[in-house]
Amino acid sequence: MEYADAEDLRRFVETRALYNLPLTEDHVLYYFVQMLLALKHVHDKRILHRDLKGQNIFLTSFKAADGQTRIQVKLGDFGLAKVLLNPNSLAKSQAGTPYYLSPEIIRDTGYNNKSDVWSLGCLLYEFQ
Repeated sequence: MEYADAEDLRRFVETRALYNLPLTEDHVLYYFVQMLLALKHVHDKRILHRDLKGQNIFLTSFKAADGQTRIQVKLGDFGLAKVLLNPNSLAKSQAGTPYYLSPEIIRDTGYNNKSDVWSLGCLLYEFQ
């Protein structure tokens, strides 16, 4: 398991808001693209995260090739994750944090990786 030496995304956004340091559009894009790519990697392995939220997105610092310190996004807390054996199958059990649940999970109609994408959209909204 890899250690995330910074903080989680929720705390990062809240701290910046507390000090009236809103994220620029470029910053939001920088973090959001990383979240999308991380989620794509997970979904390519047919894994549903099922609990995407700011507290489960971890930030870690690293030295870039140009010598500057940068922040990298890491997905964490796979405790509710589920593997879909068939790409056309649907998960049935309700899991996740209520605020981030997709309509399919709430309606109990079965869901797939698109529900994780919904949760990611909720995270994007929180960047405001």
